[in-house]
Amino acid sequence: MHLTKTSLLALVLIACLVFPLTASDKTYKAAKQRVNIRLDSTSFSESIGTLSSQDKVRVIDEKYNWYKIKLPARLSCWIWSEFIKTDEKNRGKVKANSLNIRNQPSLDGKIIGLLDKDDKIKIKSKKKDWFEISCYPHAYGWVHSKLLKKVTQREEKVNPYKKIAELSQKGKNNPELISHFFVKVRSNSLENSALYLDVLENIILKNSAKMPFYHLLAEKNKLSDKIIQKAYNFLQKSYNQKTEP
Repeated sequence: MHLTKTSLLALVLIACLVFPLTASDKTYKAAKQRVNIRLDSTSFSESIGTLSSQDKVRVIDEKYNWYKIKLPARLSCWIWSEFIKTDEKNRGKVKANSLNIRNQPSLDGKIIGLLDKDDKIKIKSKKKDWFEISCYPHAYGWVHSKLLKKVTQREEKVNPYKKIAELSQKGKNNPELISHFFVKVRSNSLENSALYLDVLENIILKNSAKMPFYHLLAEKNKLSDKIIQKAYNFLQKSYNQKTEP
């Protein structure tokens, strides 16, 4: 079935109603250097990494005085290689119905996330029967609420109109940047994901929105991971069709 721009927008609006964001779905940063990320919502739980004061993370759930966060992209996780179909560019696709993500390349490693069938990943390295991948956006950890602080609007605010226009023009002039923009959609920040979706839409679609559509969704707290994934898949398919010989 061929999706038109109108049908994509309809899907997005439906997703906004069906999958509303929780109140805790916000961007935070560490309140100090080297904040421990725990396996569970207790200070006795094992640390699976640390946050610096420069890291921005998504809080997606709360439990008592603990926040569940998406692990930053710079942190690495491990998956069993047997269930991954790879290509020559170190990209992988999940063959199993579901695949555990662990904090160590071992079955003794703790499960910190889950991949679904057909999920695509970028492989960083291989260690025996295990692939090292970026934790984001599939793996999670816990941080005590007093060790995180909300990122202010001033810290997050950008001029989307100017930046989207500049990046869109760069992408049109240098098509090799497009694959880089797709990677940027996987950012650990909703605002960055929205920015690059709007950029890609301007480059790939003839009748793209005049306003920065995804940025506006993010501003209204209506941009979720499901919407980002749907838009990403649609734009990737449109781009592939456009570049087919």
